[in-house]
Parts: sequence; structure tokens; C-alpha cells
Amino acid sequence: MTITEKENELFQRWRSHSNADETTFFVQDGALDADAYINSSIKICSILKEVPFDKTASKGYNFGKGFQKKIKEKGPEAFLKNKGTLSVLAKRISLIREIFEEKNNKDAISSLSESAYVNIKKYRGTKTSSIKDLEMVATKDKDFLMEQIEGILSPDILLCGKTRHYLGFIYGGDIQLIMEDQNRKTRLFHLYREGSARRLIIEMYHPSHRTSENELLDRLKDILLRYKKSEICLFDKTS
Repeated sequence: MTITEKENELFQRWRSHSNADETTFFVQDGALDADAYINSSIKICSILKEVPFDKTASKGYNFGKGFQKKIKEKGPEAFLKNKGTLSVLAKRISLIREIFEEKNNKDAISSLSESAYVNIKKYRGTKTSSIKDLEMVATKDKDFLMEQIEGILSPDILLCGKTRHYLGFIYGGDIQLIMEDQNRKTRLFHLYREGSARRLIIEMYHPSHRTSENELLDRLKDILLRYKKSEICLFDKTS
């Protein structure tokens, strides 16, 4: 089965588990471009909270189609100037690839298309959800979230926007802090599996947070360069 087929099969079971029928708003997330994602040298998955309910959507939001539609309507330059979640993540993902893939010459749009997205709350989204509500979902849907992240996407990097906290409900105590900037705005963690560090987790402010994105990108660049030079770096330093 392809990534898309696996995602669709998982979502059908997930709907049933959550007592959501075919008309219930449900987020269809995962790999934006499945072929590009599976062939990327470093697989990056963004962990988001939820997609606010869209009254015009009968079956939910599809990240892949939504992304393609926005690029077509606005054009790449206008899309990147926008302060929406996807445009902000495009810049963050592009910077991560620039640091860990020195031979990478792809632009922000291409970098974004190679990535994936997992929303903690897949169904009955609201404009904002309480921490307690999201924690409940992360606990109740733990097995499905684990299957999507580990069983289907298997990313090298989990990029969080004030969502690292919820990964603790999925992975338990297997996440350890390894590095942070002096203001603790950007933090790096390792996810341990069977006693070994398997994955890098990056925690930053949520993409829609009202703060200087340029400042956050500078902080991200600084901490990733320090990480790359460290003995604990999980990626090939000569790539």
C-alpha cells in the first residue's frame, strides 16, 4: 500500500473509533506530496494542534489539496509573504533542510511539499481548543496517532509549534531535552526508542503566534548549527 492508501485506511478506522460519520468534519492530513516525502533524504513532519472547523467543508480539510490550491491561487511569492501556518512552516522547514542537507538547493515551496503534517485533534475542530481537550484527544487517540507517525510516516524530525507537550501523552517518558536557547523559545529533544536516540524533535512557538518570525528563524538556525556540530547529532555531518 502507498502512504496515501495507508492514511486513508487509517482515517476510516479513526472515524469509526471517534463515532464520526462521513459528514463529520475530519482532518485529512499526512504527507503533502506522498512521492516527494518518501523520496526525501530527511523526512520532516510538523505536529499541529488542530484545523479550526470550516463550515464550508463537509468531510474535513485535506492538507495536500489545500496547499496546492493556495499556491495556485496566490503564487509562490505571495504565499510565502502570507503569515499563515503553512507559509510560516515552509520557511522553518526550508531552513532545517538547508542546515542538514548541504547539497539541497530546493526552494521553500519544494521543501514544504516534501514534508508531512499530523494534527493532534482530527475531528470536531474549533477555533481554539483547551489544553485539557487536546490532552484528552492525545490520550484517547494515542494508538491512532502513534500508527500515523510511526507506522506510516516514520519521520526523521518532528517539528512542533507548542505541541511537544502532547507528544508526551503518545510516547511517555521516551522524550529527553538535549538543547535550548537562553530564552527557551527554541528547544531540541531526542526521542528514544529501545534505549537509543532515534529522532530529533524541535519545539518552537506555534506558527500563528504573534512574535517575530525572523527572530525565531535566527534562533532556530543558531541552535541547529550547534546541534549539528555536537557529538549527539543524528544526521550525517558531511551530507
